[in-house]
Amino acid sequence: MSAIFTKRNVLIALTILILVIAAYFILPVSLPLVAALITAMILSPAVHYLHVKTKLKRNFSVMVVFTLFVCLIGLCGYYVVTTVITQGVTIVENIPQYINDLNP
Repeated sequence: MSAIFTKRNVLIALTILILVIAAYFILPVSLPLVAALITAMILSPAVHYLHVKTKLKRNFSVMVVFTLFVCLIGLCGYYVVTTVITQGVTIVENIPQYINDLNP
């Protein structure tokens, strides 16, 4: 029985417990930071290209690229939401016909 509770096994169990508890509290905070990091890495080449080719200040290049990115995300969201609502309305309007087709 004492072989289970060795100093090494207790330290491993405590370390795993501390990592799990830390992940529980850190993950909700770190996910937006990871999303921001990925967005920055994706937009960095466009910012660099605009900065070099147009000789604009980097701050202004970042502002232009990020504004275009946000507008693109907004347009994609608008298109998706409009399509989903249209399809939902179509399904709701056709439900009686679908039910009649299922019942002989």
